Amino acid sequence: MTANLRKSVRLLLIASLALNLFVVGAVATSWIAGHGWSFGLGAERQRVRLIGLPSPRQLRAILPERDHPALEALRDQHRPEIRPRLRALIEAREQVAAAVRAEPLDRPALEAALAHLRETEIVAAGSVHEMFADLMERLDPESRAKVADTLVRRRRK
Repeated sequence: MTANLRKSVRLLLIASLALNLFVVGAVATSWIAGHGWSFGLGAERQRVRLIGLPSPRQLRAILPERDHPALEALRDQHRPEIRPRLRALIEAREQVAAAVRAEPLDRPALEAALAHLRETEIVAAGSVHEMFADLMERLDPESRAKVADTLVRRRRK
């Protein structure tokens, strides 16, 4: 009986170890690949995403080294205009979150917060789109093709 118990405990420990290794491997692989599946680890700094365009970090990863100075110069040139608009976008999203959390739900307040968010998104996206267009003017056809591929490529889940 003791031998069977030891064997059962040993099998249970091996199965637990295998499961733990699988989970750690999956999280580490996803984190390294940049998919953001980190269960909140390191997610303190949320990134504001504007619909449809790759971030400067993604552009830097896909563009050849020769295009990095143009990307950095444009990012620095447009930063004073874009940064406050992104902050305003974050604040507008926080206002929507506050309206959603309100008890009881105040539908007119939520609709007003959503309208403000929509306007803020349009203004912020316009600034980012302008920077993006400026960058595209500076890139050669090969680099622009790489960027175009990221715009239409679907991510695997």
